Amino acid sequence: YEIYKSEFKKKIENIYLLIRIYEVKNREVGQAIARFTNTQNPVKNRDIMSNDQVQVKLQKELLREKFYYERKKYEFRDQGIKINQKIDAEKIGQAIMAFYLEKPGSAKNKKQEIFGDYYADVFSEDKINAEYVLVPYLIHKKIDQDIKKFLAKVKKLEREKKEAELKKLLQKDEFLGHAHYYLLFVLRMLAQEKNLSLERKNISEIFKSYNKAKNILRDIVDSKKNDPKFSLPHIFKSDDLAKEIKI
Repeated sequence: YEIYKSEFKKKIENIYLLIRIYEVKNREVGQAIARFTNTQNPVKNRDIMSNDQVQVKLQKELLREKFYYERKKYEFRDQGIKINQKIDAEKIGQAIMAFYLEKPGSAKNKKQEIFGDYYADVFSEDKINAEYVLVPYLIHKKIDQDIKKFLAKVKKLEREKKEAELKKLLQKDEFLGHAHYYLLFVLRMLAQEKNLSLERKNISEIFKSYNKAKNILRDIVDSKKNDPKFSLPHIFKSDDLAKEIKI
């Protein structure tokens, strides 16, 4: 179409393009066809689902809230939009998985399935709206800022070769580098304990439990350090720890 509008129009006058058109009434059937007929020229699931009505609706809703929701990766690149106004669809999906679906391990390690097997649950048509997605997303941004400060401190100590101080810091908080989505999950658990509704107006109140959330995960990590198979990446890789925390 772009070529057709250009000066090359005459060069494609005798070209024919073979297409297949499916008419379906069931949205999920349409999504399945798009995914499972995508074999000759594989397109990422995210790109296939970017035109789903839920994605389009969410983008419009978030724009009213002054956020630019990137249904496709880098959709608003080079458009002069501030980075804190842009929201990546995959990041939203990860936050929803950890916060609402109680799958913090999968949020980190199976993000490729957000627009695949997990899509219907993550972007549930009955639940999805700007408020629903912004609560976990904005809380996660706060968590991410804290973890970045921790990692910056680690690098500073490494540069300064303060080995004793570095060792002490890592013994206490090394888990933070692996626990982004688990911290988000625990904060939701703590919000429920305090009977806080999961709304943007309560984000600051929810985040007041952040140190408690870190202590909960720190204690669990410490209790597992004597296990010969102990590994921080392994602990936070699956959703098993979430079940343990809930108990």
